[in-house]
Amino acid sequence: VRIGDLFDDGPLKCRTVVDMLPSNASAEAQTSEQLAALEARVRTLEIENATLRASDNGHHNHQVECSSELLDVVLAQLTAGVLVVNQAGECLVHNRIAAELTGIELAGTAMSEWPSTIRVFELDGITQVPSAQLPWTRALAGEVVTDWHVVMDAAHLDSPRTLALSSQPLRDGDTIWAAAVIVDDITERIQARRELKRSTFELQSFAHVVSHDLHEPLRKVTSFTSLLQEDYGDQLNAEANEYIDFMVEGATRLRRLLLELLDYSRLTTNRHQMQPVDMHLLTQEIVTQMRATIVAADATIAFDDLPIVIGDKEQLRCLIEHLLANALQFRGPDAPRILIAATNGAAAWQFSVRDNGIGIAPKYQERIFSPFQRLHARDAHPGTGIGLAVCARIVSGHGDELTVQSELGQGATFRFDLPHTQRQTAP
Repeated sequence: VRIGDLFDDGPLKCRTVVDMLPSNASAEAQTSEQLAALEARVRTLEIENATLRASDNGHHNHQVECSSELLDVVLAQLTAGVLVVNQAGECLVHNRIAAELTGIELAGTAMSEWPSTIRVFELDGITQVPSAQLPWTRALAGEVVTDWHVVMDAAHLDSPRTLALSSQPLRDGDTIWAAAVIVDDITERIQARRELKRSTFELQSFAHVVSHDLHEPLRKVTSFTSLLQEDYGDQLNAEANEYIDFMVEGATRLRRLLLELLDYSRLTTNRHQMQPVDMHLLTQEIVTQMRATIVAADATIAFDDLPIVIGDKEQLRCLIEHLLANALQFRGPDAPRILIAATNGAAAWQFSVRDNGIGIAPKYQERIFSPFQRLHARDAHPGTGIGLAVCARIVSGHGDELTVQSELGQGATFRFDLPHTQRQTAP
């Protein structure tokens, strides 16, 4: 059945079907251009059809035919199934996706014939949905159904599919003459969500292992090795004491690595606690806490008029701490000078953390944001190689990407955006 053959004002009524297209990102990405062109075309045809009907009925029929062909093309390209069902329960219009999902010849098929071929259940997969609750039945009664999730089982399917159903009545004045139904197969999306939950649970289990099952025995190794050195160090020769020093150093480094791995895993498993965060006060607190390290490095840290942003306060604290620690660690021959600044961009606050350190060669500027990527020997610059990976994950969780501008020997500038509220000057 051709779409334009269903009604006199073909383009005007078919627009309702187009308006109901699913709102998920993948469907919108594939159909947005076609829909925009279709909407513009429909508006033009409404005016032209009114004129043509008054002047030349033959031209009007040709115009409706063109509109019908255009809608056929759009419906064929959609990733969701589209059905139009009349008051007699007959399927008047459908696209390829709808036919593939149902596995039956839809054209002219009465919906009353469906239960023997297709069964629709609630999400539990057990409770069958009564025919009076099916979306086309509800739409023909005047109800609008939006994103209703059900499970459909049919003989032609290898396994039941999870569907998102939407429907709305199509009206001719005050009369409902048909129902438009959108059927979106979200089976893979639901499976991906379940897989994500499983992965999150595994990461949470990993975090527990790191924080307790591994951390506790490691603490014992460190403690008893230190006690061994304190109590019996004078009875051991220099070589034995050197071995103990290696053990303590290795255990301490491993403990620090496990703690940072725990922080990194928590960025994935913990939900963001988004709230207004005064970055000026937060940076003041961090600088106060790092005072001993800053004084030892003879460093100067400057920041003025940092704004209030929307973010996870503890994660933003971790971000600034890591960036400052990175600047202090990879300092050059001159005393470290670090500047934290923010400018008010159109969509977000644009932050920068600039230092005068040893810099980063351009070929390594993407590598540094991956875990355990070290550019220097441990004896030259100690560390775990995970700090900047933590920073990148935090910035990503706040909707942006951490970047760096640097040349070897000329310092580095790290940049990131944070959502902003009204600009306020911190006291």
